Amino acid sequence: MLKLALWRSIVCVSTCTVVFVTVVGSASGSFGLQAGSFENLFLNEGNVPAVQAGAHPVAVTTSFKFNRKEGLGGGVIPDEDVKDIEVELPVGLVGNPGATPKCTYEKFTKFSDRELHVSCPNDSQVGVAVVELGIGGIEPFSFGIYNLVAPPGVPAEFALSALGVPVLLTPRVRTGSDYGVTVVSKNTNQGLRLYGVKTTFWGVPSDPSHDGERGKCLGILGRHFALGEEHPCPVESNGPPFLTLPTNCQTSPLATTIYTDSWQHPVPFALNLEEAFRLGRPEVIHEVAFNHDGEGHPLGVTGCDHLDFSPTVGITPSTSAAGSPTGLSADISLPQNETHNGLAEADLKKAVVSLPAEMTVSPSAANGREGCSEEQIALRSMLPAHCPDASKVGTVEIETPLLEHNLEGSVFLAQPNANEFHSLLALYLVAEGSGVVIKLAGEVHADPVTGQLTTTFDNNPQQPFSHLRLKFFNGPRAALMTPRRCGSYAATGALTPWSGEMPATFFAPFAIETGCGGGFSPSMVAGTIGNQAGGFSPLSLTLTRSDQDQAFRQLSVRTPPGLLGMLSKVKVCEEPLIAQQACPKASQIGHVTVAAGPGSDPVYLPQAGKPEDPVYLTSGYNGAPFGLLTVVHAEAGPFNLGTVPVRTTLNVDRRTSRIVATTDPLPTILQGIPVDLKTINILIDREGFTFNPTDCEPLKFEGAVLGDEGATASVSSRFQAANCATLAFKPKFSASTKAHPSHTHGASLTVKVGYPKGAQANIAAVKVSLPKQLPSRLTTLQKACPEATFAANPATCPAESLVGSATATTPVLNVPVTGPAYLVSHGGAAFPDLIMILQGQGVTVELVGNTFVNKAGITTSTFASVPDVPISSFEVNLPQGPHSALTENLPKQSKGNFCSAKLAMPTTITAQNGLQIKQSTKITVSGCPKIKARKAKAHSHQRK
Repeated sequence: MLKLALWRSIVCVSTCTVVFVTVVGSASGSFGLQAGSFENLFLNEGNVPAVQAGAHPVAVTTSFKFNRKEGLGGGVIPDEDVKDIEVELPVGLVGNPGATPKCTYEKFTKFSDRELHVSCPNDSQVGVAVVELGIGGIEPFSFGIYNLVAPPGVPAEFALSALGVPVLLTPRVRTGSDYGVTVVSKNTNQGLRLYGVKTTFWGVPSDPSHDGERGKCLGILGRHFALGEEHPCPVESNGPPFLTLPTNCQTSPLATTIYTDSWQHPVPFALNLEEAFRLGRPEVIHEVAFNHDGEGHPLGVTGCDHLDFSPTVGITPSTSAAGSPTGLSADISLPQNETHNGLAEADLKKAVVSLPAEMTVSPSAANGREGCSEEQIALRSMLPAHCPDASKVGTVEIETPLLEHNLEGSVFLAQPNANEFHSLLALYLVAEGSGVVIKLAGEVHADPVTGQLTTTFDNNPQQPFSHLRLKFFNGPRAALMTPRRCGSYAATGALTPWSGEMPATFFAPFAIETGCGGGFSPSMVAGTIGNQAGGFSPLSLTLTRSDQDQAFRQLSVRTPPGLLGMLSKVKVCEEPLIAQQACPKASQIGHVTVAAGPGSDPVYLPQAGKPEDPVYLTSGYNGAPFGLLTVVHAEAGPFNLGTVPVRTTLNVDRRTSRIVATTDPLPTILQGIPVDLKTINILIDREGFTFNPTDCEPLKFEGAVLGDEGATASVSSRFQAANCATLAFKPKFSASTKAHPSHTHGASLTVKVGYPKGAQANIAAVKVSLPKQLPSRLTTLQKACPEATFAANPATCPAESLVGSATATTPVLNVPVTGPAYLVSHGGAAFPDLIMILQGQGVTVELVGNTFVNKAGITTSTFASVPDVPISSFEVNLPQGPHSALTENLPKQSKGNFCSAKLAMPTTITAQNGLQIKQSTKITVSGCPKIKARKAKAHSHQRK
């Protein structure tokens, strides 16, 4: 009893919680564990090593002793005073705190008798600790280890009462590492001497083999008496196993790592010892103990092929509507075997899930999204994750038999290309509860051709779970979008256990049943901002489609007649700047805005604060005289998919001068992310570039759109200029011919049109009737070029059909347009047309005049469809020659020339705005002899 009183007096001087006790000693620099004193044993009955993977051993024992030195009064004392101890258990060795009833801390600290037996029920005991203590000498004491009600934020808590002093053993999961379990003891009391410790946790605490070591059966102060043998302390066997061996047979032998520091050399900052050791703190002692047989040979676990692994997977989108943003629910179920004599279910090592190829990332998900950086997730650290809310894409819940409450948390989007995998898409999963934090990284691979998503979580924690539930958020900004067509789909994948390489495959079907779509009915709205006839104004064109429509693949648009751009005012971008996407600002004529993604909240590019996406005028492209280069910066939220150049041909209709713009095929997928364009808006807003027609009749934009599944749709948009009546119409029309026609070379005619400066309506039609003195030359009309030959290549027409030339200057182009004039026959038509081909700066325009010769031999030419294009001057020249278009019809007294003839050409000029000028245009004659004026005789008058 004297020794008992002494122990009590020593205990009473301590006010701190102790785990293992030692005495103050001088720092000798050799603090640590005795070589060969540490071991870690998994034991079955008869102290036979337990090696079956997933089994529940009778006991797991860990023991070690501290270095000792000679004391001042003789004997030995610990080298230094132990402060903290952390025992890092082998990966995959797990304990279930719910396997036994739990004792409250209040009951644990209330002793049932003067022998310091704790008041906890016997069925809450989970093992025994043998502690070597000593003042006058080293003595071993045995204390029961009890399962306590854990305080908030702690997964479990175990305790022993060392001579009346509560000793707490707190397990924690090694977050950011291998997710094994480490048992922690903090702030060891310095009032007692600690030489060594041996803890034995029971695999099945209710097993009768432990009846002699429970409660009072341990004896007084941990000394064994016959009580435990003759009158055992049984409990009811109704709980699950407490300990389970790893289900991974590849890690052999298994190891236990011990970290410890002393009061003389403590870790000087708030880190757990494991992290301090990894930072190279010299105060930390690192020792390893192997599971071994009786002869000291290292052992691992075996028999993984005997373990069951029967997971099931269910995957369901949040909506069954086609072409819609959607969330997703995924449930991995892994039933656990918790029978005493059975083997545990193998733990999940790797999960690979592939969604159907038609179910892809939704571009709308980038709206307002952020990525979680590596620093914020702190994946390799026990530090808490601090991912931004805008990176959260879903929730996670993990149900495990080891914890009373489920782990809950979030799924975050990892920062693209700056994550664990250096990939565009990756996920971070963070789940926590009861002091346990799980942080996992999953790589998401998007097939660059199809966009099919495959997510892989590898090297998952070797911890059991019964359900893992992932829920990705639904709504307009959901991460995924459903297939655009109704039908049956399925997610597929494989789950691989730690027990082997053979995966369990799964097939998780679901159906898309509403909003099936299948059509293709895009719409177009186009026009100028201001519609003043002939006035300059920005041009806007917007193309839209529904979620159920096919995605845009290609677009061709034809502008209304007369709606043109001042190409002469723009510096055309040339190669190699086009290929380098480095066109100068001087080439820019507008910019483009696009919306991508399904639902009511697609992502718009460019996003606020980002540079505009320019449209440049380029040199000729794919045979067209001009082209466009549109550069879209595919940057939204945390994603940057680079720049997307789109080339467009700009052709000019030969007869109407309407602009026909045809894009190259539009991209439909970028780095595995569907483009899913929903709206395209092109704004041509360069000042002084785009101008309206001078025709105020209703016109329209017309286009054809190709879908990515092959459908074609026609689109149009009404357009009408206004205030045409305010435009003047004052062209100057003149004509001339040479004085001396001949039977051999015929006659000539030159017609000129000039425009004064100022707002003018453009010419719409011209009709002229030649005087009877200038009839058509019938032999030349008979040599007209056949229509088919002309259509194929005018240059192959007979030389006899080339009757003249024409030249026009226009402010639209930098150079005049000029070219030949042909007579072209049209099948059964009585007379051929006069067609002038005007070319310049790559542009070709055909002016067509219908020819008619009446019975009196009068030739009328009607240009009924003159393009609505501004001109500064125009000249057509029909020269004399062996195949001239005209000849002469002169009376004999004219002496074979037009000098004395009065030649007039009735002319009707019609403007695009409907104004009309009718005049008799005088045909002047050049080459006539000049008439000399006679001098009058001077008469003198004499005065008379």
